Amino acid sequence: MPYLYLGSMPETAAAEIRPHTGEVACVADFTIPEIQAVDLRNPRKLVSPFILEDAGAIGQLRADLPFLERLGEELTRPVLPSGAAIDYIPSQYLCEFIKKSGFDGVVYRSSVSDGINLALFDPSKAQGGVVAIYNVDRVSVQVSQA
Repeated sequence: MPYLYLGSMPETAAAEIRPHTGEVACVADFTIPEIQAVDLRNPRKLVSPFILEDAGAIGQLRADLPFLERLGEELTRPVLPSGAAIDYIPSQYLCEFIKKSGFDGVVYRSSVSDGINLALFDPSKAQGGVVAIYNVDRVSVQVSQA
């Protein structure tokens, strides 16, 4: 899908490309105009029933919260390179649904850093700015027994 994936900080953007220590990463600043984005970082905290007037809509909102949480988890879940072609398909379909519903992008937590990401559906809406070169000084790995 021809989306533009943006990170909230240079560390987030660099971490998303899974660099090795000693490599160099080029990170560009982007200016994003006012857009309509679905924020999936914490749907229960971000969605308020007080913005709705219809009791049925409030009930539907409560029913949709687990779906929105699951979508946020799917977008945040790391994907191994060997399975990327298949593992990204569900989130791509869901993002296409969000796009067809009139939204410009999706905000979600990064799976590889403390930052956040924006998948912008129309890359031409972003205006590129200064490009900076960063040295990858250290890559941290956390393990748990399988």
